[in-house]
Amino acid sequence: MDMVSGFWAAMLDLWRRKGLSEDGRDLDIHDLATALGGWSSLAAADRGTLLELGLRAEVVDRVLRARPLETRGRAVTLACSDYPSRLLEWDSPPPVLFVEGDVSALNRACVSIVGTRGCSPYGASVAHRIAWACAREGITVVSGLARGIDTHAHQGALAAGGPTVAVLGHGLMHTAPPSNRELRRNIVRRGGAVVSTWPDPVPPSKQSFPRRNEWIAALGRHLVVIEAPVRSGALHTANLRLNRDTDVYFVPGPFGDEGWRGSNGLATYGAKPLLDVETLLADLDAQTPLALRHAGWLGAVLAGTDLGEAARVGGMSTVELMRELTRLELQGTVVRLPGGRYAPAGEGP
Repeated sequence: MDMVSGFWAAMLDLWRRKGLSEDGRDLDIHDLATALGGWSSLAAADRGTLLELGLRAEVVDRVLRARPLETRGRAVTLACSDYPSRLLEWDSPPPVLFVEGDVSALNRACVSIVGTRGCSPYGASVAHRIAWACAREGITVVSGLARGIDTHAHQGALAAGGPTVAVLGHGLMHTAPPSNRELRRNIVRRGGAVVSTWPDPVPPSKQSFPRRNEWIAALGRHLVVIEAPVRSGALHTANLRLNRDTDVYFVPGPFGDEGWRGSNGLATYGAKPLLDVETLLADLDAQTPLALRHAGWLGAVLAGTDLGEAARVGGMSTVELMRELTRLELQGTVVRLPGGRYAPAGEGP
């Protein structure tokens, strides 16, 4: 597994704090990078340069001490070409993401799916069906790896061939809940990614999850809320989107059911009821050719890459890859062409 310098972990900590200058003024990390000509220059800045920017001496020393430290995953900064473009549209995007897997999945059409941890069997089924339908069309499903709706959304996407992306509210060294460790491994193995704005060893906490919700809201072109009570993180995520645009759907639930009262109430604030997945797919421009939207191993196969290389991209054996292709062929997602090539269903000769 790749390891990254702790420098970015320390700079991310600065991004969240206020009063970092000698005179107590707030300093924005984006302004610091601009002053030095870019993020790479900020990463290489020495003590004197950081002091000249106005940072307090103890702040500078903490950042410099962190440089030799390591944290799990790869650091994707604002200077990287594969930094998710959707985040750049958000106010004060995180200067660094810690990523396991293929971050390019986030630079394709994405839909975010959120809901309660204590979901009903109906809510679980709907989350799985919507995620499956989106992933089958090559749309990346974004959620939070929590119990309940998040878990069923990730599983639905994987069942259709993925990819899916999990956004965490803690450092990458943790998995919450621990029961989702195998799901997390499958997300990375199938061409998706696990992403956090929190460095190691930050543990799961109530304080960090609101920021996680913000990035889940930002990453999807559309947000789908499934089964959320009045007080829930899913509603917090929805409100973040409703404050910016109206690309929020809610799945209507039973009349008077407390578990659905919050999501049903989103209609009052401009969210749209989602009565069938076709409506969502139409809004997501699902007519775009499948090969242009799939990331990871399936995208490699559809692009004509050697199957052995595609298997390496997906972190699986060639036998496992062939098993997955057979499953997708039986589902009607792909068709096998002469010469051992594959194409999206409906695009063959």
